Amino acid sequence: MNESIHAFEKAGLGKAPFACVGVYDRGRLNWTSCNFCGASIRYEYIIHDADDRAFVVGSECVAKTGDMGLIDSMRAAKKAHRAEARAARAEARAEERRVANESRATEITVRAEEFIATFGIAAAVTVDHPIIKDIAARLYRFGSLSGAQVDLIKRLAVESRVVKSPVVEGQGISIEGVIASTKSDEGNYGRSTLKMRVRDDRGFTVWGTVPDSILGRPLAGLRVRFVANVEASRDDTTFGFFKRPRKAVLIDVESPTRARIQVNNDVWEIVVPDGDVWKKIAVHSTRGAAEDHCVELGLEIEP
Repeated sequence: MNESIHAFEKAGLGKAPFACVGVYDRGRLNWTSCNFCGASIRYEYIIHDADDRAFVVGSECVAKTGDMGLIDSMRAAKKAHRAEARAARAEARAEERRVANESRATEITVRAEEFIATFGIAAAVTVDHPIIKDIAARLYRFGSLSGAQVDLIKRLAVESRVVKSPVVEGQGISIEGVIASTKSDEGNYGRSTLKMRVRDDRGFTVWGTVPDSILGRPLAGLRVRFVANVEASRDDTTFGFFKRPRKAVLIDVESPTRARIQVNNDVWEIVVPDGDVWKKIAVHSTRGAAEDHCVELGLEIEP
């Protein structure tokens, strides 16, 4: 019985058996012709004959041959081609993201350097301190810092250059130094308590309630002298807590002598003059309590 002749062999394209060895995508604008039927094709299926001669055809012509071995090899080539295309697209997207990230990183670095120059913190951000390192990392991640973060790294940088010494403990200890910072602590009965952190000239730091006699103005950065009972921290011998502060004075600073009492959101506030503005120094639940506090501070109440 005569065996049927393969369609590609009849067309003079080669000698059976045939196999598909690959696929080539010519793109949207550069199509070619099928060597079997002459139709325009975008995807060239590369066919090798028994003598390893090559020609290209479209997928439909391969399917019409009925040659299952050839069709299976075409499907395998198509699958491999799609996998390679997906990998190429993924690599291209990854490269785009890398370039975009590098560009953004460069932009943020430039912004960070400009921020450092504007706020004069070039030396501060290089200090070997864990908190400063963390804030500096945030600066180079986002390109800027908040005002509080700038103040913090400046303060920590200054403190890191100060030789620290153990806290002087005991009753009636004289403290003299710079008020590094203050913080309001809301207590009972609607009355807030202002706390302060003081760097003593001897090299230690203490924390406690601001004495009434120096309330009435922004205190951070001012020098203060007072007497208090001091106890060192269990975790840091160079840091301590003071209680019962007395005889407190701001050095080379004039204290306020007058105040006003005003109601705001159902609480009574004591405000004192600070240049051209009035600053709040305490709040009370009743006007009577506010008046008593003014008397304690030696402040004359204005109408």
